[in-house]
Amino acid sequence: VNGTMYRIYVILMRIPIFKTLDNKIFLSVNVMRINGMRNLLDLILYNNGFVYKL
Repeated sequence: VNGTMYRIYVILMRIPIFKTLDNKIFLSVNVMRINGMRNLLDLILYNNGFVYKL
């Protein structure tokens, strides 16, 4: 995890729904790494879509 991603993660963890769904977000981030998605907007949209489908 690089510094930028860590800072983004810390900010997201201040939002209760993200903190509650911590493990699911990490799972979706790992899926994204496999898929090669790097764009931050894609990261946020993908996490939201992934979380709410579960």
